[in-house]
Amino acid sequence: MPSSNATLNGVVQAFSLKRNLKALFVRPSENFATIDGIRAISILWLIVFHVFFLMRLYIDAEALTVLIQTTPWYMQWVWNADKAVDAFFVISGFLISHLLFKEYQNKQTINLKRFYWRRFLRLTPVYWFALLLCFLFSDRNTDMLWANVFYLNNFIPVERMPMEWTWSLAVEEQFYIVFPLFLVFIFFKSARQWQWLVGLLLLSVLIRLLVAFSYESIWHGNFADLLNPSSGLSDYINGMYVNLYTRFAPLACGVLASYAYFYKGDSLAKLLNGKIGLLLTCASFAVFIFLSFLPILNPDIVWPSYFELAYIIFNRLLFGLAAAWLVLVSLHPGLFGILFKSFLALRLWYPIAQLSYSMYLFHIMVIIFVMFNVSANLEARDIAMDSLTFWQVTSVVSVVFPLSMLFSIFTYLLIEKPFMNLRGIRVKQAAKSHEKPVAAL
Repeated sequence: MPSSNATLNGVVQAFSLKRNLKALFVRPSENFATIDGIRAISILWLIVFHVFFLMRLYIDAEALTVLIQTTPWYMQWVWNADKAVDAFFVISGFLISHLLFKEYQNKQTINLKRFYWRRFLRLTPVYWFALLLCFLFSDRNTDMLWANVFYLNNFIPVERMPMEWTWSLAVEEQFYIVFPLFLVFIFFKSARQWQWLVGLLLLSVLIRLLVAFSYESIWHGNFADLLNPSSGLSDYINGMYVNLYTRFAPLACGVLASYAYFYKGDSLAKLLNGKIGLLLTCASFAVFIFLSFLPILNPDIVWPSYFELAYIIFNRLLFGLAAAWLVLVSLHPGLFGILFKSFLALRLWYPIAQLSYSMYLFHIMVIIFVMFNVSANLEARDIAMDSLTFWQVTSVVSVVFPLSMLFSIFTYLLIEKPFMNLRGIRVKQAAKSHEKPVAAL
């Protein structure tokens, strides 16, 4: 009876608004503060991009091209926010592998059942709420929502997806299923663990090369045309964009960084403090900036065909490696580590990082709602959406972002965080049976 009462009390506490509101602003001591900053910046980056990208629903292709052409060079990052998803993948790979490495070190095994249950409680309840809203208020491909329920939606052609942007959740969930099995049955039994991780990176390049070769529109296409709905968009999205096998490189980069941080700390510290480490840091930062600001979608710029093909095949891996290295640098007490951490660990990033998952789930719904109202107001004034300038579209972000945050606070407090707290009940129960608890993620 005392045990059941304690469990009931734990469930009640899990749904405590006061406790969950506090968790939104108070960072736990075991958190990687710099990763909170990366997560927050990534979701902001993605929201800005989707505001611009969804303009294609309200303006014609020519007007969208003009919007891209008139983007100032220092704002080109707006059109490269697909890299924000890669940043999410890097930190997911880093954090999940760190969690599993730590568990294996403590117990010489991984409790797969417990791991999968914790992942379910972390991701699924608020996600299913988003699916429910889609079912109730949308008529777009809702007959296919079953695929989202089982995280199989990235196997469906983009034209049939009911919530297109949730493909990345399917990729991550599939990674969470496969990766622990890889660790248990292959990685931990191997004497050459780092070679397996490097092999995964090389495999990612080979797969992208083979997939690109199998699509004529990708192999010989212009990258700007690949994001044009009337040309190669479907091939690019279905073939290269939404699949685990073409997008696992950043996840593997995060795992490699975590392996170096967890198992090779001394060697990593020497490398970071040396000239080679300085060179790698500068190169990683240069790659990060280059890929973030590259005007690859601007049709005014004629890129050599070999450059565009190389970009398609290598950009995920290169960005993932650069981001993973910068994560390691930010966790090191050297000069660059202090500089990165002083920015990424700012307190203002933490609440945004906590809300980032809910914001990712619901921000598209908010953008469509805002865009619909903007379009209606402009139409009432006989103003065409096609006439909006780059900076006028940017102003929409100032409405979308706070609305996304407000709605996400609601879902975080009432759904996402309570179910995350339920994982702690299982941890406490495990501790009573003399099992060593694993830090929450």
